[in-house]
Amino acid sequence: MRRTKRGKGGGQVSPEDERPLEPDKFRQLMRRQASTVVIVTVAGKRPTGFTATSFTSVSLNPPLVLFCLDRSSSSWPAVARARHLSIHLLADGQEDIARTFATSGIDRFADSTWSPDEDGIPSIKGVLARLTCRVVERTAAGDHSIVLAEPVRASTATPPGADRSSTTTAVTRRLASGDDLADSG
Repeated sequence: MRRTKRGKGGGQVSPEDERPLEPDKFRQLMRRQASTVVIVTVAGKRPTGFTATSFTSVSLNPPLVLFCLDRSSSSWPAVARARHLSIHLLADGQEDIARTFATSGIDRFADSTWSPDEDGIPSIKGVLARLTCRVVERTAAGDHSIVLAEPVRASTATPPGADRSSTTTAVTRRLASGDDLADSG
């Protein structure tokens, strides 16, 4: 019989259960979770951008958002030194651009309609909304970094107050159906 430890909540945890899940199993499990899909862009000699599925709002006062990025990704050096960046919330029907910005080894901006904003940050046209953010903090967490950012400007493609919940869930449902877009950087 296996000896178990009693957890704080009264449940029993065996020592074998205290090891983390295997990365592939964890990735497969997390693909089932609906999440917001965004494209993050950063100014530089060459524009940088990537698809992130680990995006969330953190605080209303002050307004704060976060996303996570693998520090071994090709986008990490630009994000690591950026003072400002843009986060683009995707509209229904923008799965192709999400896949493009999730693909490694290509010019992600080649087939995208974009222009630099007043700060030189790439602004992708036709997205649901765009947040220009000041980077507040970068915190290492395993092989990723959590990037905490404060929105300083926002623009939307739809009138404020319009119902956008069905739009964002339609995109995330289709993208979460098995494509590996998680923090592609």
